[in-house]
Amino acid sequence: MMKLLKIIYSLSAVLILSVNLYPQEMKSPKKTGLLIYNFITTDNYDNVKKENNYKYYSIVIPQTILKSLNNSGNFEVKGETGPFTIETDIQDKSEKKKYIKKLTDLGRQNNSDYIITGNYNVAGKKITLRLVIFDVRGEQIEIIDHESDELGVKLRITTDQLSQIISEKIANLDRLFRESEAASRFNPLQTPLSIVTLGVDSGYLYILGEWRSLYKDTFYIAPFIDFDLTDYLALSLKFTSIESNSKDDEASIRSRIKILSSSLSLSYLYRINSSFAWGLSAGGGASKTTITIDPGPPFTGSLSEKDSYDPNIDISSYFTYNISTFSFKAGFQYRRIFYTDEPMDNGIIFAGIGIHF
Repeated sequence: MMKLLKIIYSLSAVLILSVNLYPQEMKSPKKTGLLIYNFITTDNYDNVKKENNYKYYSIVIPQTILKSLNNSGNFEVKGETGPFTIETDIQDKSEKKKYIKKLTDLGRQNNSDYIITGNYNVAGKKITLRLVIFDVRGEQIEIIDHESDELGVKLRITTDQLSQIISEKIANLDRLFRESEAASRFNPLQTPLSIVTLGVDSGYLYILGEWRSLYKDTFYIAPFIDFDLTDYLALSLKFTSIESNSKDDEASIRSRIKILSSSLSLSYLYRINSSFAWGLSAGGGASKTTITIDPGPPFTGSLSEKDSYDPNIDISSYFTYNISTFSFKAGFQYRRIFYTDEPMDNGIIFAGIGIHF
């Protein structure tokens, strides 16, 4: 197990150094995700001659906008070839709620903050467009109407104008979302549990160092409560329960160790995308350790116990994946309990699930 301890120490050191050496890259904000569908024409071009047939605009316009927004460096853009319509005039409240949920699920499945589509028609030498933007986080639909007489080789002027309008609209929606999120995050009367995740970690604990010769490796369980402070920082309150028997089952005198711990840690989260993140946490707390000694025959049942209260520290590295209100995590943890005579070191491989409120 010394090899495991060395690996945990080495990986932890590398991860900490990575955060310190590359702070700008690690803390750079996540790009806004866009999902852009091909447009739909409201005209019928099936029997129209090529020189007056603008059906191909349904591909050219969204693809040119996609390229322009992608080149801006502010967005992570994904294109879908199939035409897609966002309904904007659903009157029934129940049906509208179901439809909004459907659009929200579509956006989350594609790791997108906004879904963009549109329709157009050409009359004479003028093109009339309607862009529809669905805000996945805000669950609202925005409409942009635009007219232009820039057709043919001048169409690029129109798409540049549309790209600029979309960028400004999304920047405004992003700002409103951040303001709303900040207000709700620090207003417990408005959303008292909006920053809370309740869950449980479980896994396998390896006893390291001198204590390894005394007790067996064992299973590990730890209920936790996470509090999101910002998009990148969280506090975690964790309660741990561990029990292990003495290693030598044939010994005349056997013992059992039980450790109940609580700890408070601060986590840094690097958002890889809207669902996936890497976390590094460090913290400390207190442990109550009870060692029970069974002297064996003929004194079976004459148990003696000794309690000890000691501080502990821990450091963890893990990955999290969020889907809907559920959060899944997996990683490893190093923990030390500072006993007076000989500290106990543990290496823990764990996985967990939580529910985000």
